[in-house]
Amino acid sequence: MIRLGVNVDHVATIRNARGGEHPDPVRAAQIAIAAGADGITAHLREDRRHIRDDDIARLKAEIAKPLNLEMAATDEMVAIALKTKPHAACLVPERREERTTEGGLDVAGQQNALAGAVTKLREAGIRVSLFIAAEPRQIQAAVSIGAPVIEIHTGAWCDALADKRMSAAEAEWQRIRHGAQLARRLGLEAAEAAAARAKALADPTRLMLAVALRDGPVTTVADLGLAQSPAARAMVEVADVSLVVVRGCYLTLRRAVHAPHLARAAGVVLVTEPGRSLGRREVAECLDRPVLAEVPVRAAIARAVDAGLLPVRLPEVLSRPVSEVLGRVGLLRARRGQAA
Repeated sequence: MIRLGVNVDHVATIRNARGGEHPDPVRAAQIAIAAGADGITAHLREDRRHIRDDDIARLKAEIAKPLNLEMAATDEMVAIALKTKPHAACLVPERREERTTEGGLDVAGQQNALAGAVTKLREAGIRVSLFIAAEPRQIQAAVSIGAPVIEIHTGAWCDALADKRMSAAEAEWQRIRHGAQLARRLGLEAAEAAAARAKALADPTRLMLAVALRDGPVTTVADLGLAQSPAARAMVEVADVSLVVVRGCYLTLRRAVHAPHLARAAGVVLVTEPGRSLGRREVAECLDRPVLAEVPVRAAIARAVDAGLLPVRLPEVLSRPVSEVLGRVGLLRARRGQAA
């Protein structure tokens, strides 16, 4: 899934240089979101040279899109992240003498130190990424410590392009491309998600329908199933809130992990039933999304679902409410037909 995240660090740099409270990085974030940004990134450095603690608290409280907190993997920063609960946290290296982050984490050389931070953040429901170079040993190390996402450092490629060193730029680009391909083989699904998004939005009729439902006079809740059709994907793309509904079983989770719309989901609704060994914690860890609610179902319904009987023979506990719903829908259609 291709998404635009806007970094507001240097709005804070200007504010701090001027003194006072303006320009406000939170207001800048709100403007970026209004213009179409999918999320906001802010780096709380240990020396607080731009973003400050209260900026992070306000961003979490006042913006309507996900907050990605860039941070060093220190005890202080992990504690702040656990308290603030941003949507995502990107672990980056820090050197006080650098003007901005200039390189990737040495995950391969710091696995023990980084693994603890990754585990704590993930257990809190925070999506964790590592800022690393496109080197196979760094990518493999990221996987080994349980980081679900990586961000590839592209500084050398940008510098080569700016200096018009085209052969060096091409070599660096190939290194980035091969690193991304390796990451994909180890679990990264970005290419498929981007292709699915492009296909979903290719038909303007589907997109217009989805936007009309979203912006209508009433709240619309849509059950999109696996969201595999282009129409369903278009609705996921423009939805104000997207949730993944799963049962606590391995087959369901395996499907959900590879669902193209998982990356946009705000959280998970877990359908619980007797006899399932997977609970709230296991589902949250597997999908890297917080479980926002649990809905229990009766054993009879669970057995009917497992046996595939719902389309042909509803259990008694479901037959009456389903019949009532179908009756109301039929009555509504009849009234519309008479009005026409």
